[in-house]
Amino acid sequence: MYKFVFATSETDPYKIHQQVKGLFPENRYLYRLDGDTITAQGSTLPQNSVRGKISTLKTRYEAGAELCFRIRANPTNKIDKGVVPLKTSFEASDWFHRMGNLAGYKPVTLSVIMEGIVFVTKDGVSWPINSVSYEGLLRVTDAGKFEGAIMKGIGREKSFGFGMLDIYE
Repeated sequence: MYKFVFATSETDPYKIHQQVKGLFPENRYLYRLDGDTITAQGSTLPQNSVRGKISTLKTRYEAGAELCFRIRANPTNKIDKGVVPLKTSFEASDWFHRMGNLAGYKPVTLSVIMEGIVFVTKDGVSWPINSVSYEGLLRVTDAGKFEGAIMKGIGREKSFGFGMLDIYE
């Protein structure tokens, strides 16, 4: 896996999505937008001439490892008629803890930032995405599940800059 960090002047979420897709055209990728900086990860080297910093992404950590992290997510609850966005920081925190059981981690410290609604427009149709950022320290509880979370992301919504678990050692 490779991690690629680069600057962008684009602000439209769909155009950013297309820009990152152009970097990894044949592979699955995840990315996160922080201001004018995009952090992307994929299983191959980026495929065009965008200038940025490329590094090898470590995906395997032993159980018990404590790691700093960041992730932007669209936390939802599944109901009979579909999914509903979570509206409070308590609900969003609970969601992140539940995801940890599935993704092989347990939060040690957690900061939840309710960013609000991001609108994505494609072909003239606009739809809302609930944006929540999480930061803190986590402990790896299951190395295999955690590796999958880094490679595949967390949550149902893993596009438009959501779902990428970014680790800092």
